[in-house]
Amino acid sequence: MKRRQYRRVYLYSAWWREFRARVLSRAGYRCQSCGKKPKRLDVHHLTYARLGRERLGDVVVLCRTCHKNRHRK
Repeated sequence: MKRRQYRRVYLYSAWWREFRARVLSRAGYRCQSCGKKPKRLDVHHLTYARLGRERLGDVVVLCRTCHKNRHRK
């Protein structure tokens, strides 16, 4: 899947929205890196191997700062 398709189609799909809600709930709406509870949280893929059928262990909840830092590494 191309990056544009991923952003415009996949991240707005009903499946992703439901999965994302479960992931956020499981994390207690906190960043799993720093523990903060900001208004906006991102769900970061640890792997894209099962894109469209992710497992809970394939993603992690991060605040914007930790998410940006993760991508800089």
